[in-house]
Amino acid sequence: MNLRDALVGSVCAAAFAALVVAGLRPQAGRAGVERSASAALRSIVRAEEDFRTNDRDRNGVFDYWTADVAGLHDFTPPGETSPIRLISAHLARADDRRPDAVPFGGYWFSADDRDDRIGRSSRVGRHKTHFLFTAYPAGRTRGPILGVNESEPVYRWDRRTNSPEWPSEAELQANWSRGD
Repeated sequence: MNLRDALVGSVCAAAFAALVVAGLRPQAGRAGVERSASAALRSIVRAEEDFRTNDRDRNGVFDYWTADVAGLHDFTPPGETSPIRLISAHLARADDRRPDAVPFGGYWFSADDRDDRIGRSSRVGRHKTHFLFTAYPAGRTRGPILGVNESEPVYRWDRRTNSPEWPSEAELQANWSRGD
């Protein structure tokens, strides 16, 4: 092998390595975005437990907040002057129902009242036994839809869409995997 062949081989090997590394970066980036959204959902679970256990809305009922994501930060209980701030302001701003919403870590967050277990009582923004929140990719972000309810694990659905949907209980068991 002469010097020219060795140089050509080295250049080809370097180019191949660069392509492999470049191909891995988006996957690593997506995994990081998903981990961030999963951690945010876990913080919502902790906020919900605090809201229920400490009767943060002062209504005399140990219930969960189901109206929206932002309320876990912005809600001010009767007789109080400060909001409860159980989640970060950044996460509250990622509530897809807010007119000034901004994605958090590449995801929108939503309080979901389409879960059959929650039903009509969610319209008043509280439920004694259930809550449901989803995180779904914002804009050009690609990734799974994530969901969490009072059973605590973060579930993931690998359907690549930007539409938040929560499956039926049967579909959850069949097609969703625990993401935590």
